[in-house]
Order: sequence, then C-alpha cells, then structure tokens
Amino acid sequence: MKNFIVQSFWSRKAISAFFIAAAVCMVACGDSSSASAEASDEPVSEESSSSLKKLSSSSVVASETKQSSSSSAKSSSSSIQKNSSSSSKKGDSGTSAGMTSSSVKASSSSSVKSSSSWGILDWSLPKEVYLNPNIDYGMVTDDRDGKTYKTVKIGEQTWMAENLNFDPGQGGSGDAKYDWSWCYGDVPEHCDVTGRLYTWAAAIDSVKLANDVNNPQDCGFRKTCALPAKVQGLCPSGWHLPSYNEWNALFTAVGGRSKAGKVLKSQRGWYKNGNGTDAFGFSALPAGYRYNGNLQRTGYNAYFWSATEEADSAYVMRLLDDYENVFRYNEDKNIAFSVRCLKDGGEVAMSSSSESVSSSSSVALFSSSSGLTIPADWSWSVPKELRLNPEIEYDSIKDSRDGKVYKTVKIGDQTWMAENLNYYDAKDMSVNGDSWCFGKSNNKDSSTCDVAGRLYTWAAAIDSVTLYRYKSINCGYGGNCNLLPDTVYGICPSGWHLPSYREWKDLFSAVGDASYAGKILKSQSGWENKGNGSDIYGFSALPAGDRGPKGDFYYDGAHAFFWSSTTSNRDDAYSMELNNHFDRADLDLSQKSYGFSVRCLKNE
Repeated sequence: MKNFIVQSFWSRKAISAFFIAAAVCMVACGDSSSASAEASDEPVSEESSSSLKKLSSSSVVASETKQSSSSSAKSSSSSIQKNSSSSSKKGDSGTSAGMTSSSVKASSSSSVKSSSSWGILDWSLPKEVYLNPNIDYGMVTDDRDGKTYKTVKIGEQTWMAENLNFDPGQGGSGDAKYDWSWCYGDVPEHCDVTGRLYTWAAAIDSVKLANDVNNPQDCGFRKTCALPAKVQGLCPSGWHLPSYNEWNALFTAVGGRSKAGKVLKSQRGWYKNGNGTDAFGFSALPAGYRYNGNLQRTGYNAYFWSATEEADSAYVMRLLDDYENVFRYNEDKNIAFSVRCLKDGGEVAMSSSSESVSSSSSVALFSSSSGLTIPADWSWSVPKELRLNPEIEYDSIKDSRDGKVYKTVKIGDQTWMAENLNYYDAKDMSVNGDSWCFGKSNNKDSSTCDVAGRLYTWAAAIDSVTLYRYKSINCGYGGNCNLLPDTVYGICPSGWHLPSYREWKDLFSAVGDASYAGKILKSQSGWENKGNGSDIYGFSALPAGDRGPKGDFYYDGAHAFFWSSTTSNRDDAYSMELNNHFDRADLDLSQKSYGFSVRCLKNE
C-alpha cells in the first residue's frame, strides 16, 4: 500500500522495501557501501525530512569520521590557504560587497593529482582545483574573518562560486551557544574545501533576527516568521541568502531545471561518473548533509538552503550524482546543508511558487494573442490558457458558486473539465483547512491556484462535511465510507461529480490503454525531462505536484495526482497519477491526507 508519492518511476511498495534493505545495509556496511546502494533511490529521499533521517546511522558517522581523520593528515589550513593565495589574484581589501576590477581565472594547482583521482572528492586538495579553469572568476573578501571567495556572474545574478565558510560562533551575532554549523567530520580544514553545513536557523542568522530592535523575529524550527524581502543571513555584507525564486532564476539562466544539475556541478569530486560540465562556473561540490550528528551523501549529493520557508521546513535545492536535473523541495530546518550567497541587487520577489520567465530558456510552442512564449520547464508564471491544446475546440462551464469558468472537453462518452478545480469556500469546513494553493500555507492565496487549481485532501474532495450532515456518512481520514453513493458529487460544480476508479479506467480505455494514456493526457508543455504529452484529446493534465501530510509541497513540473471517489479503507483512497518519466497512467492507493488535484466529470 502506498504511503507516499515518489518522483521516480519506482512504486511506493518497492520504495518501502528498498528503504528497509538500505537501512540494514547501512548498519552492516558503513557509509561507502550504503551510499552506493542508495544511489538508485535518490528521488525518494527528497520526499521529506523523514527520508533523510532514515539514511542516518551511527556506523556512518564512525566510517566518515575515520575517513576524515586520515585525509586531514594530508592537508592543513595553512597549506590550503597558501595554495589558495598562489592560485588567484588578490581581491577587494577589507570589503565584502565589491568584486575585483580584474577577474581571477581559476588555476589548476600543482597539487592536483593524476586524472585517476577525478570524480572523487579529495579533502587533501585545495578548493581552487574544483573550480572550472576556463572561467574568469571575480573574488570577494568577507571582512568579518578575512576569507576570500571566488564569484561568478550567471545571467543577471552574481553568485559565490564556493560554499560559505563563515563560523557563526566566531564573529557572528555574539551568541556563544550558536553552534548550528559544522565541518565535515568536525575537521576545520575540510570546511576550507566544501564550506560549512548550516541548519536553516543558522543560515538565516536567526539570532540576529531575534535581536533586531525594530523588528524582532522568532524564526527557526517549527516557527514561521515575517522574514524581510531580502534575508542577509550569514552572508557577508552586500550579499544574501537566495530565495526560492532567485534559485529558479538561476536555473532559468542556465537553460532550465532539466539540465541545471549537469551544468552547475563541478567537473570533479562527484562519485559514479556524476561530474558536471560546470559550464557557468558555479562549481557545486557534493558536500552532502548532516543530521543528528550523522554525515550523509558526501560525494554524491549537494544541498543548498533558500530563504523561503514553511512552518517546520524550508526550501532546499538539491543536485544528485546520477541526475542532470535539479530538485526543489521542502526539508526539515534542523538538517544542516550548504549555503551559497547571492550578491545584492536585482532581487526577485520572495514567494514559494511564482517563477521568473526568461526568453533565453523559453520555447514558443505555439503563438497566442498575448504573444507570450512557453518556458521549456514548468513555471507558475505561465497562464493556464497557454497549457491547453490550441488545436482543440473546447467548450466551457461556469461555476455558479464563485463565477469561475473552466474549459471542458468530450473524450469518448465522457465530458471532462480540461482544467483542475479551483473552488474555495472559507465557510465550508470540508474545504477550509483541507485545500491549498501549491507552495502556500495561506489557503486564500490564489497565485498558483489560478494556474493549476487547488490541492485537496480526499475528505475535502468528496465534501465529507456535506456527506455527514445530510447522509450521516462518516468519511475522511480514519473514517469508514462503505455507504458512499455510486456518484459522489463532492466539491464539483452542480451537474458534475468526482470521478470514480471505474470512470478513470473508462477514460484510459477511451484514449487507448493505461500503458500509454499518460502520454496522451499530459499537456504539451510544462513537463520536465522531456515528459510532455501529445494532449491529442485536450485533457491537458498539468504537473501541479502535491502537498504532503506534513505541509511540504512536491513535484511541480514532474507529477500530477488526481483524486477518485473510490476508497479502500479508513486511511486510503484511489488516485490517478501521471509521471514525467513514463507514458503510462497509474491508479493506486494514497493516504487521504495528501493534497491532490481534482478533475470533475459531467453527470450522465
């Protein structure tokens, strides 16, 4: 039985079995063997913080600490800094905001080992050897501790080309207990290579925010605060922690999320032939993460904090050794990840959903009266009308409850809405608190709902309050619904209903077969990794992602999930899933507490 929706092509049952096997292997084998075993399950671990926690074990720490101790003998902070200064020109003196007038070209240090070491993160090498030698880097000096960082301009943004290595316990906000960042294996010299790993509270400098006389904020784990539009965090003066949107702007500038991983990763240091081209000089290193004292995925994954948060989580950008794309998702604020700082100026407005659209990475799939083009990847800034098939003659209906208009299309003997439902009534308890706009904790926000509809729990989708009030049927999570009527109108407009398991199957049959129905039902644009559909019938399914039970939002651009009215037990109901990796359409059980899209079917 599936308890979570995964981004990869694996079934949930297979994922659960794999995690058990991986956990056993980790305890028995240590980090090196467990890391290899985990490689194929990478999309799974971005589902939630619990997946990262499952990968932690004391045996891993012991293994990695031993490795750290042995490798630390090969280098020292003085030798690293010596190599650093000899391989680059001197940057701005005493200022952290400016770039050097003369660019600094990355040098291939004489300490670089033979080509046989490429693809392996080696702590004995200075950080400069992981940069792209063909890029003319700038440089900035952090006036708090004198450390220098290479910088690079990508699109309209200027980024640090190295991970932040500022110790908040030394020259930070003055809190002696501010021990929320670590070096790999607790070896300071390792921070000189891959920077420090910070909890989110440390990354945003929550101590400084709490001590702000004019606007004190209580931020951190399980707390949501009124962050400013630009969060400096632990970054030097003139730099700040990038927002979710600013990361998206970077991905757009390098060609889209589907290829961003390949071009942002360093040319060396990644296991399993996972090195990137580093075409823009971002030089992302696989520093891994730290949780509860356990170090994981070093050499395999890179994680970077954003300044955009939810209640107990914040958005993270993740690169994997065996994927060319980049992943964005919410993660536990107590996990320690890397920080990359972005230079002030031209900030993108903070939001967890809308994205900047750049013509450089857009593809005009078809013309429109507005003259807009459609990005190659998913973007919440594209109007829903541009995702419809321009060759289809749609009908439309108007929802009398709120006046919203939806395109409709007939497929076989059925008439479907060609858009996801976007109905919200604050007075209706079956919806209030049980539906969301993607990336929004505020139910009333409609910026993403206007693009791809709302995400509803199953109880909200079937309008469980009305069923209980008028039919005395106790539905929803934990409630038995054996007496559901054959047709469940749910929260669909008058004359329409929530499709049953059988009616979804009828749709698959009408377009040919479930094995390739996904290809036919998916929209012609917006699906990443070449996952777009033909949309020949005009169903135009959008990759709106989902909302997990803990409030995390996932998989926009990669998955679509739609509720059915058919339940199996107290906790689960059937849903229809489309995946950017496959042409098929799936019907399977999902927890009723997930937030999925709703497509309404016209009554016969």
